[in-house]
Amino acid sequence: PLLERLVEFDIISLPQDPGLRRKLSDFHINDRDTIRREYIRRGPCQPREHDFPRKSKRRFIPNWFDRFPSWLEYSKEKDAAFCFVCYLFKSDTLGKETFVVEGFKTWSKTDAFDKHVGNHMSAHNNALRNFDVFIKQKSSIISCFESYSNEVKTAYVIRLETSIEALRYICLQGLAARGHDES
Repeated sequence: PLLERLVEFDIISLPQDPGLRRKLSDFHINDRDTIRREYIRRGPCQPREHDFPRKSKRRFIPNWFDRFPSWLEYSKEKDAAFCFVCYLFKSDTLGKETFVVEGFKTWSKTDAFDKHVGNHMSAHNNALRNFDVFIKQKSSIISCFESYSNEVKTAYVIRLETSIEALRYICLQGLAARGHDES
C-alpha cells in the first residue's frame, strides 16, 4: 500500500507512550530513520512516578527500569511493558511481537525480561546491535568515504573497479581466486 509521507509536525506529535505507537513498518520507508532519531532523542518511556495499577495482587515495579535502563518501557495506556530497541530495530520476521506490539503484562513472570533479552543471537540482541550501528553512523564506511578528498575517492574507485574486473575474468575462466602460497 502507498504510505503517506510525514511532515515535521507529524514527527513532533509522535506519541511517547509505546502502547499508542504505530508499528514502524506502517510508516513510509523514507521516514523511518527520522522517526527512529526522534524516539532516540526522547529516550525510552519510563514514567517512574506513575501509580502503577494492581491486577490480581501484582503490578509493574519501577525498579525494573533500573535493571533494564536502555530498553524497558511502560505504557500507561495499556498497563504493559515494551522494548524500546525492538520497536525501533527488530526485524518483522524474527522473534515474538510481545514486547513490540501487544506489550508484556504477566507481572508474576519477571523471568520473561531475561528471556526476551535471550542469548547473543536473539532478536533483541540483533536489534540492539542495529541500534548501536545507527547511533554510531559517523563511523560507518559511507561516512568515512564522504570525508575523503575527491582525489582519494577517484583512486579508490579505480582500485575497486580493477579488482572487480579481475574477479570477473577469473570467474569466466573458471579459475580459483586464491593467494600465492596455497594457504
